[in-house]
Amino acid sequence: MLFGLSALATNAPRRRHALGLDGLAPPLDDELWAAEAKNAVQATARAQLTIAEAARRANHTMARFLLAGIVLEICGIACITWAVVALISSG
Repeated sequence: MLFGLSALATNAPRRRHALGLDGLAPPLDDELWAAEAKNAVQATARAQLTIAEAARRANHTMARFLLAGIVLEICGIACITWAVVALISSG
């Protein structure tokens, strides 16, 4: 049962961490368009880093659920093997 729950948690739909639309308005100021392209490159890199960090956190969480599912499945197989051996040996 625990294996099934961890499988569901691993395959559950995930929310995407995207940039909000409110973050798009400030770069439209005229004074920013007169600035060097370096500022735009830094802002773009910062946004991409934010998205990558959010994806990494989500992937780490899913990896933990997957690992728990694998361990629980191995434990379940061991329990079934023990039960079959006990049944065969008793009789």
